[in-house]
Amino acid sequence: MGRLHEGFDKLTEALAEAAQAIWGPRLKALAVFGSVGRGTPRFDSDLDVLVVLSDLPGGRLARAEVGQALEESLSPVIEKLEQDGIFTELSL
Repeated sequence: MGRLHEGFDKLTEALAEAAQAIWGPRLKALAVFGSVGRGTPRFDSDLDVLVVLSDLPGGRLARAEVGQALEESLSPVIEKLEQDGIFTELSL
């Protein structure tokens, strides 16, 4: 396994840990799909994530803000990946 797959493995592990820490029992499901989920990422692939939570606020903008803590939590991992030549971002 090369650095690309290792990098995305670290990111998905950090994603799972951060989601559980942030949302706890509200987190009902978490799925990674797209090229990373299929195991065929590129150095510029985004991380497509489906998050299912209970007790979400109404409205698209309010729901988008719910994911902001997750994005902030993962920013150090994403910055480290950039240093390794992997340019990704979270796509909730």
